[in-house]
Amino acid sequence: MVSSSGGGVEDTNMAPLDSSGGAQEECELELLNGGGGGGGGGAELAVDAEEEASELASDDSSSEDDDSSDMMVGGAPFAGGAFAGGFSAFALHDICAHKFTSSSSLNDNDSDDAQASLVLSQLLRPQSTATNAAEGEAVEHIPIMPPSYNNLNSRDPDDLAPLHVALLHGRQKCARVLLEAGADPSMTCEGAPPLLVAVTTTQFPITKGRHQAFFDDVLDAIVLAVEKQNDGDDDDNPEDPEDIVQSALARSPLMHTDDFGRTAYRLAAEFGANSVGEALANKARAIGTALVARLGEEAAAGARVDADCVLRVMACAADHRGITPMMAAAAGGHAAFVSSVLGLVGTADGKSIVKSKVVDASEKSVLHHAVISGDARTVNVLMQSWSTPQRTTMLGLRDAMGRTAYDLAHANGHTEVCNIFVEHVRASGCSSDLASPTATWASTASAGNAHALGESVPISEPASSLKDGADKTALLYAPLGLEGHVTCAPRTLASRQGLAEDPPPPENARRVEVLLSDSLGILKTDAFAGPSSVVQENGNVEGDAAASGVASSTRFVWREVRALAEVSDVLRVHEGRYVRMIQKACARLQPHLPAAPLPPGVVKDDGDENGGGMDGGAAGAIPSVQIGHLDGDTAISHSSASAAMQCCRTVIEAAEMVMNPSTNVRNAFCVVRPPGHHAGPTGPVCPGGLDSDADINTTGNGGGSSHGFCLINNVAVGASYAMHVGSRKYGVKRVAVIDFDVHHGNGTEALFGTVVPSTRTYRYSTPYGEGTTTTHVWKPWLNENDADNLFFASVHGYGQRGRGGWYYPGSGHTSDARGASRDDEQPNAAAVSGIPELVPNGTAEGVPPNGPHAVNVGIPGPGRKPKLWRRYWRDAILPALYAFKPDVLFVSAGFDAHRRDELNCGYVGVTEPDYAWLTRELVKVANSCCQGRLVSVLEGGYRTQGYGVSAFARSVATHVAELACPTRATYDVAEAVVERRQEEEAQRRRRAEHYSQQLQMHIYGGKTIEGDTAAIASAAAAAAAAAPVEEPPAKRRRGAVDYAELNRQLEAEKAGANQ
Repeated sequence: MVSSSGGGVEDTNMAPLDSSGGAQEECELELLNGGGGGGGGGAELAVDAEEEASELASDDSSSEDDDSSDMMVGGAPFAGGAFAGGFSAFALHDICAHKFTSSSSLNDNDSDDAQASLVLSQLLRPQSTATNAAEGEAVEHIPIMPPSYNNLNSRDPDDLAPLHVALLHGRQKCARVLLEAGADPSMTCEGAPPLLVAVTTTQFPITKGRHQAFFDDVLDAIVLAVEKQNDGDDDDNPEDPEDIVQSALARSPLMHTDDFGRTAYRLAAEFGANSVGEALANKARAIGTALVARLGEEAAAGARVDADCVLRVMACAADHRGITPMMAAAAGGHAAFVSSVLGLVGTADGKSIVKSKVVDASEKSVLHHAVISGDARTVNVLMQSWSTPQRTTMLGLRDAMGRTAYDLAHANGHTEVCNIFVEHVRASGCSSDLASPTATWASTASAGNAHALGESVPISEPASSLKDGADKTALLYAPLGLEGHVTCAPRTLASRQGLAEDPPPPENARRVEVLLSDSLGILKTDAFAGPSSVVQENGNVEGDAAASGVASSTRFVWREVRALAEVSDVLRVHEGRYVRMIQKACARLQPHLPAAPLPPGVVKDDGDENGGGMDGGAAGAIPSVQIGHLDGDTAISHSSASAAMQCCRTVIEAAEMVMNPSTNVRNAFCVVRPPGHHAGPTGPVCPGGLDSDADINTTGNGGGSSHGFCLINNVAVGASYAMHVGSRKYGVKRVAVIDFDVHHGNGTEALFGTVVPSTRTYRYSTPYGEGTTTTHVWKPWLNENDADNLFFASVHGYGQRGRGGWYYPGSGHTSDARGASRDDEQPNAAAVSGIPELVPNGTAEGVPPNGPHAVNVGIPGPGRKPKLWRRYWRDAILPALYAFKPDVLFVSAGFDAHRRDELNCGYVGVTEPDYAWLTRELVKVANSCCQGRLVSVLEGGYRTQGYGVSAFARSVATHVAELACPTRATYDVAEAVVERRQEEEAQRRRRAEHYSQQLQMHIYGGKTIEGDTAAIASAAAAAAAAAPVEEPPAKRRRGAVDYAELNRQLEAEKAGANQ
């Protein structure tokens, strides 16, 4: 078993190349020539790359490809005879992504699409057909694909069907050919049906300038394919007009939803994709018109069905959280889309939205969502669409926390929006006192909100101490994370066949590519990229960002960091011998090896070494590099040490940008690779908390240690720089690091432990004997008071897995290392949260008793526990962090706790809304304590399948979008108290319902007896109120219920009622 940052990566063949854990200065690395990061057997890796390349070339040239070596498609050679050696299992996938043109310009994608679709149509043609009926052109030398290879719905190693590949690469012609040939139009990609994948692709650069044509073609093809798929069900069609309408809605691809219950129109609203929304609206009208024709005008009128019936349902369909398309558009500040939805639902529906007080699961109205965006145009569009009484009604609606839209606007510091509301009150002559935000909290509230529980909490005042003019989020990236740090054979990532035959390690270059690829990187969409901005030396943006017409683009500053960190900045946290060992190990690896050709029958996706099938590419040999391993987890190449140093420099520059008062940057996100939070003073950290070779006096779980994909601790280098340099330049004194990766940040915690004087005992062995030695360790970041000025917290998976092994890295049991003997006013997390598990024990695995404040929460598993995850952040970590009052907040942002990420082994299981919530709360703390100064650093997250629609890409995008949200809202502990009491009350209601059902079953055998329902409910409520509140999210077995006692109570109540 090989543990990793991903947790539990198994590789029984791979032997660590440095069994000492990387602590020796002179380690002898065994080298893997040509790659194979997934393993290949330590001592058996003496493979000569030149010989391997020669053999492959020989195999390729010896294949019988006389007819196909000059294969032509549209006058251009296709893959140099790609099918000469037969078909690969993923030929259809490969063709949909193949780049036929030699140009790297995205403008050539139309030409590539045309040629790829021509090849597809020929491959999939019936055996008796020799020409492409659609094109009227014969294509010679392209064989008919054997039936065993043309499974249109087969999935590749990335779990993608050919249709998904075509859509993700913006190939609408390929998609049409596949759908016409019988591809499933409802097969999901990362939980999203094809139509939603197409909506997402319209936002990527690969469809830039032609996204409307792309989506129109795909929409028509999918609708036709669904109709064809449903043709065989005509005999089961209902006759009742209402049933016919419901059946048509259920079958329509317009109502297909993803994992979150979002339709294509709801997703388009989230993106503010006006033209996509119009296309969907037109298609909905066409379906509605067809329904009217099918029913006949008289029957349609009787059933109140008109041409816009499907359109109205689509425009008002809410997702699983109750968020409608209008709410989603309003939350994004997409005023034009909001106006479009209002036009679609009509005046009558606009009134019904007010009358029915349509709200989401958190009881927020569309006006609440518009306020959160801070976009005055969107608020104006909504206010002007309503009459004066309707506006007054909407202004009076309160969310689950008892807050009106004005309350939220005031708390977030949206002065312009507040003025709009105040002006309405003045113009309408209402008596509402909007000028006093605390007054609105004192009003009577509906059942279920804060006031129904007896709460009276004033609205927090917006932060007044943010950096002047700091309204930007900086996006920084280290290019060597993509270009230089190679962890598997380039040949592996270059083709699907390579992925299938030699699966790459989870930590590979695709993690950066799904974020930054020029064609499919999610951070290169308009929402993040915006105009071409130039970062000046002082960190400000040069040029008019508003010229692009994309409102959100004005929120970001991009910076590429190519410089390396100074060694002195790294040595502030790591031991010099460890850093030198990493540098020497990488230097011994060859940067270039003879190119290795692809095997016959494989169409290469990308000419770049780290392409991973993202952008397409020409066929041919692939450059190769030499790869070594520090242990079973962690692969390195010649440039890995430089990549790690570049990552550190990226975090340092981000810290400079947020600390410097002369910049307009408030917070930052760093796209860096390799990750770093498992790297301790000398690399790997034992589960007991000490360094890899300091295994004396440890009680760690699972034994052993590894680098966990990490080389240098990026976030610790940045945090130590902020304290050491920032204290002199910017007055920074207190620094906090928060880690939400699913694996415990044991390396960061160990580095925190070295800021105070301590000792380490090491075991050594020589040919002459064995023994131990004790050394003194002290690496202060600033001075002897560091322990009082540092805070670390981590919420992660923890516990024993199966028969022998602990969840990686085996450390981080739930504890608060704030010693009870510490004489200061800062409370520990247990005192703040009331969570009994957080008993201060004075120490943690990586922090000595006199060390910094460290809070760890280990969540047991497996099993999804997103509510428990939120509860620990809300009730323990965030209050303690707020009490610490940091001057700069650093975040180790790992996204491998996502429920779709396989490397979390089923632990935690959060989703994008959870990451969004936590990011908002951290921003509030930063606004309250440190002028909004927050630096987020990428750690884990490995679910890259699906490229831009992958769980990893979506989670990162959600995190960055929340960082950039224009809010001055501050953190308020009282809100957490209200939420906790609401949860307790909701759980009591659920328990009462459960007891009521069980009692009814116990007494009447499941039959309801008229007149006894109220008595049963009363008895059940009393039992529920008397029971202790259990952990809300944990699926625990309920405590035993004494139904006999409940029955006696019920009989007593009945007897009392009869007297």
